[in-house]
Amino acid sequence: MFLTAGTQYITCNGDEFDYIVEDETGNILLADTYTDIFGPTAYRFSVTTAGYCYVKITRMLSSSTSYRFGIGGPTYSVSSCEIPCKEGVINMTSGDETKMAHFDGKALAALPKDAIAYSVKLSGIKNTAIKSARLENEERGLNFSLNTFTWSKDNLVSMNMPVASIWTASLEYFKEVSFTPVLKIYYAYPVYSTMVR
Repeated sequence: MFLTAGTQYITCNGDEFDYIVEDETGNILLADTYTDIFGPTAYRFSVTTAGYCYVKITRMLSSSTSYRFGIGGPTYSVSSCEIPCKEGVINMTSGDETKMAHFDGKALAALPKDAIAYSVKLSGIKNTAIKSARLENEERGLNFSLNTFTWSKDNLVSMNMPVASIWTASLEYFKEVSFTPVLKIYYAYPVYSTMVR
């Protein structure tokens, strides 16, 4: 496969195997072992000069003879998480125009590195409990309105908002009501190996 100079990835999946990535002149760019533990894994390597690269399978580690790999950019995967409101119960009372609810994405223990939100939804709210809602990602300083009644927003990936951030919801008063909001975030993340090369 022809690769440009710079950081590249080989993404492995399937049965376990040893492999080598070489450039056109036979220089070894990466030699490693793919071990199937958590599904697809991407291993980072550097290409100094644009050109063709080749992958050699040097040893199979199982009795099966199947293996899969991709080379170039990292493989992306998707998942979701739920973040409880730091304040717990939000009480909308007469005379209040706006209530703030905070969600700490930095406190999520098992969040993949570089996870970026592509869709969000506030749940735990009756769809007529509030008049409007805005959500801010404090790390990026970006905010946007949630769709009325569904309290959700899609197509966010171009905003590059990290899930591991403080998220603040501004909720406009509609009627006196109490609720416990939960922020559900659907996110994409690059699949990297645990070892940085």
